[in-house]
Amino acid sequence: MNVRILYSTILILISCMFVSCLRHEVLPGDTEEWRDSKDRLHKRIVDGRTETYTYDKAGNAIHYNTSDGYEWWATYDEHGNMVTYKDSLGNIGTYDDEGNFNITAPDGSSATQEGTMISYEDDHPEELEEDYKEIEDDPDAELTLDDVAWYYNNSDNRTHEVMTKKPNEIDLYDMSGNVYEWCDDYFKIVYDPEAGEQKESTIIEKDPRRVIRGGGFGDAEDYTCRVSYRSCYEPTERSPSIGFRLALDADSSRIIEKEGFVRVSGACFTMGGYDEEEHEEYPRDFYILPHEVTQGEYKAIMGENPSHFNLGDNYPVENVSWYDVIRYCNMLSIKEGLKPSYGWYDRDIEKWTYPVLGTEIPDTVTVDRILYNNGYRLPDEIEWEFAARGGKASSGYCYSGAN
Repeated sequence: MNVRILYSTILILISCMFVSCLRHEVLPGDTEEWRDSKDRLHKRIVDGRTETYTYDKAGNAIHYNTSDGYEWWATYDEHGNMVTYKDSLGNIGTYDDEGNFNITAPDGSSATQEGTMISYEDDHPEELEEDYKEIEDDPDAELTLDDVAWYYNNSDNRTHEVMTKKPNEIDLYDMSGNVYEWCDDYFKIVYDPEAGEQKESTIIEKDPRRVIRGGGFGDAEDYTCRVSYRSCYEPTERSPSIGFRLALDADSSRIIEKEGFVRVSGACFTMGGYDEEEHEEYPRDFYILPHEVTQGEYKAIMGENPSHFNLGDNYPVENVSWYDVIRYCNMLSIKEGLKPSYGWYDRDIEKWTYPVLGTEIPDTVTVDRILYNNGYRLPDEIEWEFAARGGKASSGYCYSGAN
């Protein structure tokens, strides 16, 4: 990239980031805006172009994206000064100790704009300091679906980086929206009502489709993001709106603590509601990944990225079938010395087969979770809904972390 062009880019970026975003200057043209009670601009449409802003608790703009695909991300220090910047064009910006903004383009060219840092005092006038203090002191303020989920109204019809929305009560992200998530279960199993306990021998009907939960970025109806909503998909099929997250058993005899996972303590809860029948369930303790499995994590194990929205390592992997996912679970388990959680038993050779990358799964076998193996797995839908509701800390929200 020509340095002169790059230098001009700096000026444009600074103008966009600080003037348009933090000072909320309105661009000319046909403009429609959505602001919150703190007068922070969250979305606007300027001459048909949608711009969306995301803020941290201190009121700093940490993410900006447009309907034509451009976006940027920023981090700040405790005083509200921007520390790092990156955008979807591959430009990376940082501030040095003298307050100069340095930007590097993907081709390695770079340029510097001197003295562009806006201080906390400059950008947070006295009359607004109390408002920012209130934001910091009230992390439990009432949240809405827009605060916790990427869905039709704010997603620009694509996925977004994981953990860029607010978490729920137990610090799980994107349980509503972004991508649907595969669960362990069949969508429907009908048992013989006269057979007593629900055991495999009592099954009279099994729907081969697998459960998906959580809603996705493209759903026009927000009810699909409710914690009670359930749907299904054929286990062999793929969709850009379906990804997954991992779970682990929490049996202390095998796994004491798992770094990077949230331990969810089991308790009785009411599952369902709205269009689903309410009933009581009692999940055991388990671990669950706080975010959807990312493209970078998937590629590190499988050597490929099947995602339709191939936007970066921190975006959720999608376009994966249920069988793709259980292969990933098994391969990750083997890599970490755990016993794979999925397979089928071949009675002819009296041996378990654990499908991994390249394993053909015959139509004549049924792949299921192997109980009591300690490998990575998908949450079943009882675990998934309990976690999405916030576990024992649930506030009874309609969505995961918000009403």
